[in-house]
Amino acid sequence: MITVVGRKLIIPETDKQIGTTYDNNSEVRHIRINRITTGGVDLSNLRFKLDLEYADTTTDTCLLAVEVQDEYVLLTWTIPAACLTHKGTVWIAIRAYDENGTVKWATNRGAVYVGHTIFDGEAYSGHLAEFEQLEERITQKIEILDTNESERQTAEEQREANEERRINNEAEWQRQAEAAINTANETLREAQEQAGIATQKATESTQKAKEASDSATAAAGSAATASEKEATATQKAKEASDSATAAAGSAATASEKEATATQKA
Repeated sequence: MITVVGRKLIIPETDKQIGTTYDNNSEVRHIRINRITTGGVDLSNLRFKLDLEYADTTTDTCLLAVEVQDEYVLLTWTIPAACLTHKGTVWIAIRAYDENGTVKWATNRGAVYVGHTIFDGEAYSGHLAEFEQLEERITQKIEILDTNESERQTAEEQREANEERRINNEAEWQRQAEAAINTANETLREAQEQAGIATQKATESTQKAKEASDSATAAAGSAATASEKEATATQKAKEASDSATAAAGSAATASEKEATATQKA
């Protein structure tokens, strides 16, 4: 890891070779900076770049990934082929600034180098690293946007399908509800008709029961009257029998008196 002490780049020996003239994105360097400078300035809100100067004094700039930690700002430099086109010593420095340009900060230069290999790749045209990285990031963003748009369209199609199913389901539920209401109304109407018939039959049964009760009462009255008349007739018959018995007694007495009189005569 490359560290920044004050403004000086401390580059370990193992980090000094940043690649060969054939490489592309095969080397990564991490650079650690104190978040608060010795002057008390917080660097965490700045935008960081890595500037390069080649042996022929050609300069270039590379983008850096930034991670802000509690005590440090950690920069990540993924080294593209555009930074490796000049073999030999390459001077690098970290540069930072805020969005308004009111705060600017940079390190001293530090030396790294690009190794030579058999196949050097395409010729260097200068000042390409930052633009190539920007182009790559734009391409990635476009791919992400295309993916997001495809996902959005898929989600919209799914939403429309769900909405259509919901509308169809609501229509079916409405139809079923109306059918259930109609069935319930029909059942209620039939129940009311049956209740009316039952009420009418109950009224008729009550009337017939009353008539039967009246008939029974009348029959009971007639039976009582007949019993009373029978008792009266029996009494009269008894009285007649008693009268006949008395008359017979009187006749016997008279006959006896007549016989006595005849004898005396």
